[in-house]
Amino acid sequence: MWHNCDTACSRKLNTVQTSVGTLGNPNVGAHIDDSNWQEAYPNNQLALNSYNNFPVLTTEGLWEGQGRAKQPLRIIWGFLTAGAHVMWADWSYEEGIEGHRYGSIGRGWVPVRPLNEHLFRVDQLGVDCVGDEQLKIAIDYLSGLEYWKMNPKNQLVIGSTEAYCLAQPGRRYTVYAPNGGTVKLDLSRAKGTFSARWLDPRLGSFSQSITIRGGKWAGFEAPDQKDWVLDVALTK
Repeated sequence: MWHNCDTACSRKLNTVQTSVGTLGNPNVGAHIDDSNWQEAYPNNQLALNSYNNFPVLTTEGLWEGQGRAKQPLRIIWGFLTAGAHVMWADWSYEEGIEGHRYGSIGRGWVPVRPLNEHLFRVDQLGVDCVGDEQLKIAIDYLSGLEYWKMNPKNQLVIGSTEAYCLAQPGRRYTVYAPNGGTVKLDLSRAKGTFSARWLDPRLGSFSQSITIRGGKWAGFEAPDQKDWVLDVALTK
C-alpha cells in the first residue's frame, strides 16, 4: 500500500477513524467502545475500504482508557497488515464521560488545561497504559522491512480461524493470526528458499527460524492460541 513516489507524485493521505465504521458494514456509526471494533477484521477491512490508491493513516485507531484498549494487538495488527499506519493515544477525563471538559493525551500528552489547574500530576500521565509498548514492538518490526514495497494480500493466507497478510510476494510475508493456530501461506508461485519465524507481539521476541521451500502452500503452527505474527523472508 505504501509506494515510492517521484517528484510529481501526490503525497495525499487518507485518514480514517474507526468509530465511524465503513459504508459497507452494517455497524456504520458504531461507538468506539463497540467490541466489534476491538477485533482485527473490521479494522483490517476499514483500511482496505479506505485505500483509494493513497496510503491510509488511522488518526483514531487505538484510544486508551476506553473499551478498545482491551484488545490493542488486534487493532494494531489489523491495521498494519492492511498497509495502514495506526496512532496510539491515551485520553483521560477529569469530569467523567458525560460531562468531560478537560483531558490529557498519554505518554505524548498535551494538557488542554494549565498544569497548575490539572487533575493529574505529570508523573501520573500515561501510567498503567496498554497498547503503547505493543505498538512500538510492531513499528520496530516493520522498520526492519521494506514495507513500502509490501501490499495487503489476504488472499494468500488462510488460518484456523482468521489471518491477515501484508506481503511483497516472492520476497517477504507478514501474517497476523489473532488466535494463533495453524496458518497456511500460499507460496505456490514463490521460488527459492525462505526462513520463517514467529514474532510474539506482546514481548517483541522471535521463535527459532525454520527453512522452507517455495512452490507450494506451507503450513505453520503458532506456539499457542494467543496473537502471533508470522514472518517469512526469502533467503536465496
